Amino acid sequence: MVGAGGSNRMARAASSVRISRRGFVQGAGALIAAPALLGRAAHADTLAPPPTSATAEPSPSPLVRRIVRSPPNTYFTYPHSNGFLPDGRAVLASPPADKPGLDFLAFDPETGDIEPLTYVRNTRMYYSISDNGLMLLSEREGAAVVDLNVKGAKAEQILHEKNWTTHGDNDISPDGQWALLTRSRHITPKNYRTDMIEIATGRIKTIAAPGYSMDHAHFSPYDPSWIAYCANRESRDPERMWVWHAEHAPRGRNIFKQRQLNGMFFHIGHERAMFHKPAMLTIAYGTSSATPRGLYEVGFDGKVRLVSQSNRDLHCNISRDGTWAVVSLQGPYDPDNRRPSSDWLNSEGSYGFTDVVIVSMQTGARTFLHRGTNAAKGQPYEVQPSISPNGQWVLMKDAREQCVLFLEVNIS
Repeated sequence: MVGAGGSNRMARAASSVRISRRGFVQGAGALIAAPALLGRAAHADTLAPPPTSATAEPSPSPLVRRIVRSPPNTYFTYPHSNGFLPDGRAVLASPPADKPGLDFLAFDPETGDIEPLTYVRNTRMYYSISDNGLMLLSEREGAAVVDLNVKGAKAEQILHEKNWTTHGDNDISPDGQWALLTRSRHITPKNYRTDMIEIATGRIKTIAAPGYSMDHAHFSPYDPSWIAYCANRESRDPERMWVWHAEHAPRGRNIFKQRQLNGMFFHIGHERAMFHKPAMLTIAYGTSSATPRGLYEVGFDGKVRLVSQSNRDLHCNISRDGTWAVVSLQGPYDPDNRRPSSDWLNSEGSYGFTDVVIVSMQTGARTFLHRGTNAAKGQPYEVQPSISPNGQWVLMKDAREQCVLFLEVNIS
């Protein structure tokens, strides 16, 4: 096992101004008032409903001012990870054509400016960035960090443990002091853990080791002393959503009771901790036998609230002030709210159409935003919408265009 040793570059990142993600949210709150447009749409299914035919182009959404495309062959990180620099620019990954690894670049959708940041050879697909500019990368059997405040900085390994596979998604604490990883040991004796790694020292703090695989671990941006993670024993785990806290939930707490008294079952996934309160956003898929399906809010205390009903929801994210969410659908919008067809993901061959909607967190009203494309082979070109810290841009990866679409939105 190899620790980081506390390099000068990491020390500089850790000692810089520590603006929490919650504080970052509060700063952005002045930029987005309560979404009056969504409030007016409370009794309408969508403001600009697209056609039911997946082959027809929908009318432009009145919420979209313009669409800016990232450079070709680039993608954004996983929705529960922060992929933005402290100055608000998005960090994108790009697989080089002639070598393994990833190039990373900063992209400003306002101006179109591109800044090359670094190249990392030994890295998995996704990354997370602290509020002071330290980027965490998963390796096959470990993890590394890059101080993005330093031009041309190289990756510095903070963990290596043979025969322990680090999962592709990860998170880093807002202050840049802790990495959060889910890991699996697939040889005898098998083991599975969710670990915090102290970046300066490489010290490991295990928060969960239940004997089965876990994923989607991330810090609550509202209060990073809380950690969310998911059980992944099977494709439809009956106790999927968990939170951990050193004092209030030291053994973990299951917060969504998916099996109902009548025997019906909620098939849930794609969880994301909220920025403005101790709660999570999640999807109850159309494959659920229980109803109602759709977008749910789940408190760390186990309180569950249906936000908006749908049989087609897939991925979700939420604004920093908590007034609106963005949801991608399985297939195009359907006015009859039918479950998606089994072939929606490869309806166009290598991709399928997916409509993206804005959802009012207060009323549940849905407003059509954009029709994108989701890769049949999956990541990284699943649409997986994200929202910029200032609420100005909705980001979505597009399989047909092999880039990130930045939609400048007007939610006011």
